[in-house]
Amino acid sequence: MQRKAFIIFLLISILPVLVSGKDLVFEYPVSYSVNSNPVSIFSADFNNDSYDDIAVAVSSNSVSVAVFLNYGDGTFKSAEYYQTTYPTAIYAIDLDNDNDNDLATANFGNDRMSILNNNGDGTFQDAIYYDAGDGVRAISSADLNGDGAYDIVTTNGYSNDISVFINNGDGTFPPPVSYAVGEMPTDIAIADYDGDNDKDLAVPSLESDDLIILVNNGNGIFQPWVNYNCDNNPLKIAAADFDNDNDYDLAINHTLSNNILIFMNNGDATFAVPVSYEDYELPYDVFPADFDNDNDYDLAVPNMYTGDISLLINDGNGVFEPPMNFDAGDAPWEVFAKDYDNDGDIDMAAINYYENSLSVMMNFGFCGDLDGDGEIGLSDIMFLIDYLYNGGQSPESVRLGDVNVDAVNNIFDIVYLIRYLYMDGPEPVCM
Repeated sequence: MQRKAFIIFLLISILPVLVSGKDLVFEYPVSYSVNSNPVSIFSADFNNDSYDDIAVAVSSNSVSVAVFLNYGDGTFKSAEYYQTTYPTAIYAIDLDNDNDNDLATANFGNDRMSILNNNGDGTFQDAIYYDAGDGVRAISSADLNGDGAYDIVTTNGYSNDISVFINNGDGTFPPPVSYAVGEMPTDIAIADYDGDNDKDLAVPSLESDDLIILVNNGNGIFQPWVNYNCDNNPLKIAAADFDNDNDYDLAINHTLSNNILIFMNNGDATFAVPVSYEDYELPYDVFPADFDNDNDYDLAVPNMYTGDISLLINDGNGVFEPPMNFDAGDAPWEVFAKDYDNDGDIDMAAINYYENSLSVMMNFGFCGDLDGDGEIGLSDIMFLIDYLYNGGQSPESVRLGDVNVDAVNNIFDIVYLIRYLYMDGPEPVCM
């Protein structure tokens, strides 16, 4: 009681101060087993319960699609498995217009694209196959011809082209139209890059070190490609409006030069000279999401060598702060981000190639922000006092209040926050 009285005396003798949160806190990863090496991940609501589930493509010729259904709190049921043929990528969207999300996979094992139609309850029908190009690598979907149905694009690494499948409107597809796109295209990002209300294509080409842009004529037919030079081995690509100017920019990871390039859109599907962010450890993917709830897109980058995910926070203008790193697993291959526990912030899920696992990491907000208002202030100190001495509500995670990194919440964390807010002490650090 004497300690509590002393702390309260300190608090009432000082003016309130509010400091914006800086370092995000993610819970340690919770792992789920996958039967073989996972190579792609996608999240969507598969059983129409308003919770985001997870689908994982597995490098296998038998049970090669794993579906994890969300209990609603960010924990997941064990995987249910479905067969395709050595898929390298997976995507989820309502292809047959029946108000549930189906699955589409790019199958390297037989150079085909496959569709697994959803029964409406999160279970899926047998795969239906469509011939694509040689060395199918990636897959994505959007309405390319403006008819209200979702079409499909695959990248084909050995035939150096992409295949565009136009949906018949019922989730079936005629033979694709092919477009050349440099040497060994590895991924695709579909967005309206020129602001004319149709979907264009952006493709990294691994061997030619290029970014390829194909502009849509509005009917699902694409103009000859324009290329931009990348660094060594561009692998994955993601589109988002990073600088908040209402057009789609691009982020590309490079596995040999260990960097991320940001291409800012001029607004007309032409792009400025890219800005490089460096010193990653075999970055194998890039995923944009607003992790800090400030209405701009940040970036998550899995590092295969170090087994962690680098989080780059956007300053609002498309400039990214030095990364915060969070443990994921052995060789994180891809990452996806959704609000898995339905608490209003964006969590992360990663697939780990060598340990055959899916890892889910919950976002708990900013270090020291115990009451979850996005700022560190007197209310957080009072929250911690009430928890420790009055039996009050516990923090969402011990890590949120462990600002002095001693693995427990105690009086020393209270003193640390007081020093930080009122005595120019060091910033909170939650490991």
